[in-house]
Amino acid sequence: MIVREILDFLYTYVLTAWYFYAALVVIVLAIAVLTRRTKPSIASSIPVLGDHVSTVPFFIADIWQGLAKGHGLVALHQEAIRLEVQIVDSLTGLIKFRHQIVEVPIRDVASIAIRSYLFGTYTLLWLQGTRMDTFQSFPRLRGGLCRLRIARRDRQNCAAFVEHFATVKASGQVVAAA
Repeated sequence: MIVREILDFLYTYVLTAWYFYAALVVIVLAIAVLTRRTKPSIASSIPVLGDHVSTVPFFIADIWQGLAKGHGLVALHQEAIRLEVQIVDSLTGLIKFRHQIVEVPIRDVASIAIRSYLFGTYTLLWLQGTRMDTFQSFPRLRGGLCRLRIARRDRQNCAAFVEHFATVKASGQVVAAA
Protein backbone atom coordinates (compact mmCIF):
# COMPACT_ATOMS: atom_id res chain seq x y z
CA MET A 1 0.00 0.00 0.00
CA ILE A 2 2.78 2.42 0.86
CA VAL A 3 4.64 1.46 -2.31
CA ARG A 4 1.56 2.26 -4.38
CA GLU A 5 1.23 5.67 -2.69
CA ILE A 6 4.90 6.42 -3.40
CA LEU A 7 4.49 5.41 -7.05
CA ASP A 8 1.36 7.53 -7.38
CA PHE A 9 3.22 10.48 -5.84
CA LEU A 10 6.17 10.02 -8.19
CA TYR A 11 3.93 9.72 -11.22
CA THR A 12 1.76 12.68 -10.28
CA TYR A 13 4.40 15.20 -9.26
CA VAL A 14 7.84 14.13 -10.47
CA LEU A 15 6.91 12.98 -13.97
CA THR A 16 4.59 15.93 -14.43
CA ALA A 17 7.42 18.25 -13.42
CA TRP A 18 9.76 16.45 -15.85
CA TYR A 19 7.29 16.85 -18.73
CA PHE A 20 6.85 20.51 -17.83
CA TYR A 21 10.63 21.02 -17.77
CA ALA A 22 11.07 19.28 -21.16
CA ALA A 23 8.30 21.38 -22.70
CA LEU A 24 9.87 24.54 -21.28
CA VAL A 25 13.27 23.65 -22.78
CA VAL A 26 11.69 23.01 -26.19
CA ILE A 27 9.87 26.35 -26.09
CA VAL A 28 13.02 28.25 -25.10
CA LEU A 29 15.03 26.58 -27.88
CA ALA A 30 12.32 27.34 -30.43
CA ILE A 31 12.27 31.00 -29.40
CA ALA A 32 16.08 31.14 -29.60
CA VAL A 33 16.10 29.67 -33.10
CA LEU A 34 13.28 31.87 -34.37
CA THR A 35 14.74 35.11 -32.99
CA ARG A 36 18.36 34.35 -33.84
CA ARG A 37 20.10 37.16 -35.63
CA THR A 38 22.26 36.17 -38.54
CA LYS A 39 25.64 37.70 -39.20
CA PRO A 40 26.11 39.66 -42.40
CA SER A 41 26.91 37.39 -45.31
CA ILE A 42 30.45 36.94 -46.51
CA ALA A 43 28.97 36.85 -49.99
CA SER A 44 27.77 40.46 -49.66
CA SER A 45 31.26 41.64 -50.67
CA ILE A 46 31.50 39.22 -53.60
CA PRO A 47 31.13 40.62 -57.13
CA VAL A 48 27.65 40.56 -58.60
CA LEU A 49 26.70 39.86 -62.24
CA GLY A 50 23.75 42.17 -62.87
CA ASP A 51 21.22 41.40 -60.13
CA HIS A 52 22.55 37.89 -59.52
CA VAL A 53 25.33 36.68 -57.26
CA SER A 54 28.18 35.09 -59.18
CA THR A 55 29.79 33.28 -56.21
CA VAL A 56 28.37 31.29 -53.29
CA PRO A 57 30.34 29.95 -50.29
CA PHE A 58 29.74 26.33 -49.25
CA PHE A 59 30.80 23.70 -46.73
CA ILE A 60 31.49 19.97 -47.12
CA ALA A 61 31.48 17.75 -44.03
CA ASP A 62 32.70 14.18 -43.61
CA ILE A 63 35.45 14.04 -46.21
CA TRP A 64 37.57 10.90 -45.85
CA GLN A 65 35.16 9.25 -43.39
CA GLY A 66 35.00 12.30 -41.12
CA LEU A 67 38.74 12.96 -40.88
CA ALA A 68 38.51 16.14 -42.95
CA LYS A 69 36.13 18.92 -43.90
CA GLY A 70 36.16 21.55 -46.60
CA HIS A 71 35.15 25.16 -47.17
CA GLY A 72 34.93 26.63 -50.61
CA LEU A 73 33.30 28.76 -53.27
CA VAL A 74 31.22 27.86 -56.28
CA ALA A 75 31.40 30.53 -58.99
CA LEU A 76 29.59 30.99 -62.28
CA HIS A 77 31.77 32.40 -65.03
CA GLN A 78 30.96 33.08 -68.70
CA GLU A 79 31.46 29.52 -69.96
CA ALA A 80 32.21 27.47 -66.83
CA ILE A 81 31.34 26.75 -63.23
CA ARG A 82 34.35 26.92 -60.94
CA LEU A 83 34.41 24.88 -57.72
CA GLU A 84 37.17 25.83 -55.31
CA VAL A 85 37.63 24.02 -51.99
CA GLN A 86 40.17 24.07 -49.16
CA ILE A 87 40.33 20.72 -47.34
CA VAL A 88 41.43 20.79 -43.68
CA ASP A 89 41.40 18.32 -40.80
CA SER A 90 38.10 18.14 -38.95
CA LEU A 91 39.55 18.05 -35.45
CA THR A 92 41.39 21.37 -35.26
CA GLY A 93 41.22 22.83 -38.76
CA LEU A 94 44.92 23.70 -38.59
CA ILE A 95 46.28 21.05 -40.95
CA LYS A 96 45.51 21.99 -44.55
CA PHE A 97 45.61 19.02 -46.89
CA ARG A 98 45.03 20.62 -50.26
CA HIS A 99 43.48 23.47 -52.15
CA GLN A 100 41.54 22.10 -55.09
CA ILE A 101 40.04 23.91 -58.08
CA VAL A 102 37.70 22.22 -60.57
CA GLU A 103 36.37 24.07 -63.61
CA VAL A 104 33.45 22.49 -65.45
CA PRO A 105 32.02 23.83 -68.73
CA ILE A 106 28.36 24.88 -68.39
CA ARG A 107 27.37 22.45 -71.16
CA ASP A 108 28.62 19.56 -68.95
CA VAL A 109 26.36 20.53 -66.04
CA ALA A 110 22.89 19.01 -66.44
CA SER A 111 21.18 20.84 -63.59
CA ILE A 112 21.66 22.81 -60.41
CA ALA A 113 19.08 22.71 -57.61
CA ILE A 114 18.78 24.04 -54.09
CA ARG A 115 16.97 21.87 -51.53
CA SER A 116 16.14 22.43 -47.87
CA TYR A 117 15.81 19.66 -45.31
CA LEU A 118 14.64 19.41 -41.69
CA PHE A 119 12.14 22.26 -41.96
CA GLY A 120 14.65 24.60 -43.58
CA THR A 121 17.50 24.14 -41.12
CA TYR A 122 19.69 22.28 -43.60
CA THR A 123 20.24 23.51 -47.17
CA LEU A 124 22.11 21.74 -49.97
CA LEU A 125 23.14 22.89 -53.43
CA TRP A 126 23.00 19.93 -55.84
CA LEU A 127 25.08 20.01 -59.02
CA GLN A 128 24.35 17.19 -61.48
CA GLY A 129 26.82 16.53 -64.27
CA THR A 130 26.00 15.07 -67.66
CA ARG A 131 28.69 12.39 -67.17
CA MET A 132 30.07 10.46 -64.21
CA ASP A 133 33.46 12.21 -64.46
CA THR A 134 32.13 15.76 -64.77
CA PHE A 135 33.35 16.85 -61.33
CA GLN A 136 36.51 14.76 -61.41
CA SER A 137 38.28 14.17 -58.09
CA PHE A 138 35.98 16.56 -56.19
CA PRO A 139 35.33 15.44 -52.57
CA ARG A 140 32.10 13.57 -51.74
CA LEU A 141 31.21 12.99 -55.39
CA ARG A 142 28.75 10.21 -56.17
CA GLY A 143 27.58 9.34 -59.66
CA GLY A 144 28.24 12.74 -61.18
CA LEU A 145 26.26 14.41 -58.37
CA CYS A 146 27.97 16.99 -56.18
CA ARG A 147 26.29 18.05 -52.90
CA LEU A 148 27.37 21.29 -51.22
CA ARG A 149 26.03 22.54 -47.89
CA ILE A 150 24.98 26.19 -47.85
CA ALA A 151 24.96 28.35 -44.73
CA ARG A 152 21.70 29.94 -43.61
CA ARG A 153 22.95 33.46 -44.32
CA ASP A 154 23.83 32.51 -47.93
CA ARG A 155 20.52 30.89 -48.94
CA GLN A 156 19.18 33.89 -50.81
CA ASN A 157 22.45 34.31 -52.68
CA CYS A 158 22.37 30.62 -53.55
CA ALA A 159 18.80 30.86 -54.86
CA ALA A 160 19.84 33.82 -57.04
CA PHE A 161 22.85 31.78 -58.22
CA VAL A 162 20.59 28.89 -59.25
CA GLU A 163 18.24 31.25 -61.11
CA HIS A 164 21.19 32.90 -62.87
CA PHE A 165 22.54 29.48 -63.90
CA ALA A 166 19.14 28.55 -65.33
CA THR A 167 19.02 31.72 -67.44
CA VAL A 168 22.62 31.27 -68.63
CA LYS A 169 22.00 27.61 -69.46
CA ALA A 170 18.76 28.43 -71.32
CA SER A 171 20.34 31.26 -73.31
CA GLY A 172 23.28 29.00 -74.20
CA GLN A 173 20.95 26.31 -75.52
CA VAL A 174 18.98 28.84 -77.58
CA VAL A 175 22.21 30.16 -79.14
CA ALA A 176 23.41 26.61 -79.88
CA ALA A 177 20.06 25.73 -81.51
CA ALA A 178 20.05 28.82 -83.75
